Amino acid sequence: MKIYIESQVPNITSTDAFQYEVINILNFPRGWGKRHLWERTKIKLKADYEINLVTNKYITNKYGKKFNMLSCAEVGGRHAYINVERWTNGSVESKLDLPNYKIYVINHEVGHLLGLNHPTDDELQKIPPGSPCPVMVPQTSGVCPHHLIPNEWL
Repeated sequence: MKIYIESQVPNITSTDAFQYEVINILNFPRGWGKRHLWERTKIKLKADYEINLVTNKYITNKYGKKFNMLSCAEVGGRHAYINVERWTNGSVESKLDLPNYKIYVINHEVGHLLGLNHPTDDELQKIPPGSPCPVMVPQTSGVCPHHLIPNEWL
């Protein structure tokens, strides 16, 4: 899979640094790397997908206030937008430390690009207590059920 990765907030995180972290997360065997080989491209038109590090204002202008302080991607779409405020500070509600939160948010948003939705409450209730929370649960908002353990991997 070819992916175009860009930081639209270079004063906070350079595109090179963001690309390095994202491509390493994507190709790690516990993530999407076990299903796909991810290759960076510097040409947007050659990319299957794009991941952009953007401001919270960019996301809320594009998707509305319900996406305040969230990252987002359209299910089955081409573009994922990673919220720079979360990328640099994480999410206390997720109960993941910053390095693991970064892994989670990339895996979660790329899951949407690959066509995956959030699991339903019924699906989550069937998971045995103490199991890892599925990566497609919106953990940024603290939605991981109490009987599951916060998790950044597939």
